[in-house]
Amino acid sequence: MQNNWVDTNLEEKLSFLHQKVEIKLLNCKTKIGWVYTVDPIGHSVVILKEQKLSTIFGHSVKSVTIIEAPTKEMKEKLENLLEFNQKTYKPEFLQHRRLDVHTWFAKNRIPVEIIGEKLRVANVVDVGPPYNAESCSAPNEIILTRIQKLIEAMPQS
Repeated sequence: MQNNWVDTNLEEKLSFLHQKVEIKLLNCKTKIGWVYTVDPIGHSVVILKEQKLSTIFGHSVKSVTIIEAPTKEMKEKLENLLEFNQKTYKPEFLQHRRLDVHTWFAKNRIPVEIIGEKLRVANVVDVGPPYNAESCSAPNEIILTRIQKLIEAMPQS
């Protein structure tokens, strides 16, 4: 199946998922790999090649041709490629950790309140389970970074 990539509709683009493809670029180069995902708006294609993900920007794609259908193993590999190995924490651990982090912020005179399972720090940063630097979110990058550093500096109990 060969096509003018930019003119391809969404349904056709999605049919390329998990397929091994040959992507011809406008600069006459060719890329071959397994399609991980496609961007229906920008027409970009993310492929897996030699255990690495590569993004091919849509404006540089001339055509895409399917050269091989996926095996069951390859399809599973692509579907699980970016799944994170999330640890399962016991509720007792999470309660203890939330209390420790809450106490740490209070000790450092930073306003913190418990809202459901999350901690709201300085009315800006939300810290969810497991209450570490990676579980923080905020619209303000500067404050977010400072709160993350403070959590990282917290002594282990």
